Amino acid sequence: MDIQEFQNNQSERWCGRIRKSCIDVSIVILAIEIITFLIYFISGSIDINLFYYICIRIILPSGINFGSIYMLRYILESKKCSTYIKNCCTLLCVVVVCGVVSIFHSYYFVIWMAPAIGLFYSTIFNDLKILKFISRVVIGEVLVTAYVEFKTQNFEIGTLITYLMVVLVISIFEYILAKEIVKYNIVQQDKIYNEFMNLQKMTEELEIEPMTLLYNRKALSNDIYEIYRQKLLNETRQYFLVMFDIDHFKMVNDVYGHLNGDEVLRRLAQILKEDIRSVGRIYRYGGEEFFAILESDDGQAVYNIIEGIRLKLKEQIFEFDQELRVTFSAGILRCEDTVSVDKWITDVDALLYEAKETGRDRIRKNF
Repeated sequence: MDIQEFQNNQSERWCGRIRKSCIDVSIVILAIEIITFLIYFISGSIDINLFYYICIRIILPSGINFGSIYMLRYILESKKCSTYIKNCCTLLCVVVVCGVVSIFHSYYFVIWMAPAIGLFYSTIFNDLKILKFISRVVIGEVLVTAYVEFKTQNFEIGTLITYLMVVLVISIFEYILAKEIVKYNIVQQDKIYNEFMNLQKMTEELEIEPMTLLYNRKALSNDIYEIYRQKLLNETRQYFLVMFDIDHFKMVNDVYGHLNGDEVLRRLAQILKEDIRSVGRIYRYGGEEFFAILESDDGQAVYNIIEGIRLKLKEQIFEFDQELRVTFSAGILRCEDTVSVDKWITDVDALLYEAKETGRDRIRKNF
């Protein structure tokens, strides 16, 4: 996982959370306006046309809020939109919801500052480009709010300019503060990512067998228990467990020596990596025994992969004896029942034993 993928994963989670907060805020705003309307209506304090009041204070602002939230959902689910576009649209939704408050519900001057909330939300994504974009949108929305207030509240021009200057100065201060937060977050994010990658590397090194550079028995145990857990949860993904054993490997060691025996192991490991890595993981179980876990819906395709590896190994030429032909036997188990992990190991070992007993250099399967 590179830093960009790491950031994208974090952004995706935050976009969902921010959208949910916009929904919650919009519901609260709608509830407050309905309650305010009922209080004004019962007390007879509404001095404008009732239908106009309902449209301007309830229907129109709520329609804008929930419409923007719905559009955001479409954008977040789209595979055509980049992470940057999704982040910008998420923050635009925040600014729209806050802007609706400042334009339609500005009972107090302080509410003019509502759009600036988007500046602090933008610090979540640790992107100065996004912060600059949102700051321009916020300033534009503040100007729109000032214009609406000037037209509807009959402010004197001097009072309006004073209010506007105060809001803009505070917004600029918030932008500077948000910018420093983003810079700090970027440094901390890089630090966290580097520590994460170092930890991941150390974990992988603990699960790597040094000679073949395949995963070791510990990694196999972890992965197979995870597959078993998925089966217990009735997940539909299909897995196959393959066990390999090099035929007459003890003879190779005895006749050609352990160093040449190691070369045979490395050669098989290389073939396994070339043919299986894209569809599964390979493990050195111990000695001349190897395991593989493949994810596939097609058992015959898995069999064909293992058969291709068997034929490829037989064609290998070794410098220490060019006449030597190395073969292996294998068992392939479809991981279906959920009795226990131990039973999977026992069953695939039985298939391997059957391949050995019926002449070696062959594959046995349970499907």
